[in-house]
Amino acid sequence: MRTPVFMIALAAATSCALGQEVWSGYDAEFIKVDGADWTLEENQDRLTDEVWITRADSAGIFNIRTEDQYEKSFSPEDTRWALGTTDDLGSLVFNCWECVVGRPIFITALGPMVVHLVSEDIYIDIEFTQWTPRGAGGGFAYVRGQRPDTCRADLDEDGELTLFDFLEFQNLFVAGDLRADFDDDGDLTLFDFLAFQNEFDAGCP
Repeated sequence: MRTPVFMIALAAATSCALGQEVWSGYDAEFIKVDGADWTLEENQDRLTDEVWITRADSAGIFNIRTEDQYEKSFSPEDTRWALGTTDDLGSLVFNCWECVVGRPIFITALGPMVVHLVSEDIYIDIEFTQWTPRGAGGGFAYVRGQRPDTCRADLDEDGELTLFDFLEFQNLFVAGDLRADFDDDGDLTLFDFLAFQNEFDAGCP
């Protein structure tokens, strides 16, 4: 009787592993400026249907999809966090956001992290690049991975490649926004225009 039980457990574990999704790299950027209304969609990073990350004018980040405000040692709900990258998933230790970052004022010095969207079993590379101290406006920013099947050239995220995507790319490039770094070399140059055009011409999957 032991063999069937073991095989059932092994099948369940394999099924769980197969359901896991990983968004590696740092192709996406999210910014919430100081004083921005966190209840508006444009000031929420809607990672999935279940997890929408934002921050009020003070305290930490929370999942506004299921929470009204930040709760110490709990928020963002339905997420767990670890220091490191998705390349090392097997060795990472996940905990609550504040358990990992400690005093958030130093969060930009922590380097790369991974956020686990628990219910959906998605692991995402993420690194905070800006954090406004508590009570000073609630601004923060990070770069993160995005869903592997995302069409990077669809910058206005309407599911189509149009002139508006070209205009959005040009705006990002002029503003020095690294979302326009299509050749992933850390600089914005003519080669990014060429890389964007190649992806645009290839179309979305």
